Amino acid sequence: MNWTAPACFFTRRRAISAICITYTDGGVAAHYCYLAICRYASGEYYLFFCNAQCEVEQDYDFDSAEACMHCAEATYGDVTWIRK
Repeated sequence: MNWTAPACFFTRRRAISAICITYTDGGVAAHYCYLAICRYASGEYYLFFCNAQCEVEQDYDFDSAEACMHCAEATYGDVTWIRK
């Protein structure tokens, strides 16, 4: 991962498996395998949805790490977070 903010929390690779974006022909545009939460100097937290190569496919901003976790867990169920 090459981000401007260090990860606060992350999941192990392939801890989740979700095809979240598909093309109209059924092809896969994004397959999420990995999640990370980063905090920027501005105080915002970002939840990153990453592919198998740890490249960010999608992100959302939140006011807290807990809000990021809640979003991920509402989507994927029980998520095991690793604190960095």
